[in-house]
This record gives sequence, structure tokens and C-alpha cells, in this order.
Amino acid sequence: HVRASRPRFRPTPDQQRQVDDAFVAAARTGDVAALTALLAEQAAFHTDAGGKAKAAINVIRGREKIVRFVAALAPTLQPLKVRPAAINATPGYVLDDPTDGRLWTLSFAFDEDGRIIAIYSTANPDKLRGLR
Repeated sequence: HVRASRPRFRPTPDQQRQVDDAFVAAARTGDVAALTALLAEQAAFHTDAGGKAKAAINVIRGREKIVRFVAALAPTLQPLKVRPAAINATPGYVLDDPTDGRLWTLSFAFDEDGRIIAIYSTANPDKLRGLR
């Protein structure tokens, strides 16, 4: 049902940045309890690598699956340079791997309770050329 999956809550930029920052901190440390608290039960993690970078092939659906996926990535997230950026006109991040120069973006959508309902990650280098 398309309408049901649309975020119904638009936090202020400050509220969004607080939740975004908390998610990134929890993801980098693998903090399962914090990740669980930040995500809506029906959250979805969308990736776009265009077959040119490592990413989930399918949308990861459900809080528990996303928490397991993100917690497993924690060791690889720790060395990344993370900087706030506007992604599609909303607060998000550019992540930069200093070991190989790969970039990707991370942004979020929220449900009516202010929890993360959708995570969007783009790692397709063709779409990220202007971010350096």
C-alpha cells in the first residue's frame, strides 16, 4: 500500500539532525539497543549502488533485520569520515572511506512518532561525483 509507506511526520531540521546523529553513532558502535529504539518496526533500508559498489541487493525490511545488518557493518563504519550534508534537500550525511576514497550518502525519512521509517543509502559512484 503506497500511501501507508510514506512518512507522515516531518521533523524540524534540528530534530532530524538529532535522530540522524544518534543513528550514525549507534551504527558505528553496533549499539543494538539504540538502533532498535531509533527505528520504526516497519522500517526499510534502501540501497543504490548501481552494481558498482557493495550494497544490499534488495530492500532490507523490518527493524530487526536492519539492526542486524547495520550492527554487522559497525567495524567497517568506524574509520569512515562522516560529514553532514543536504541529501535531496533533507539533512543527511556523506560518508568517505579514507582507505580507498569510496563515497556514499545516507539519509532518512520518519514516521508520525519521529522514528526512522526509511533509510536511503547511495553508493553508486556515477551519482556521487559532485560530492568531493
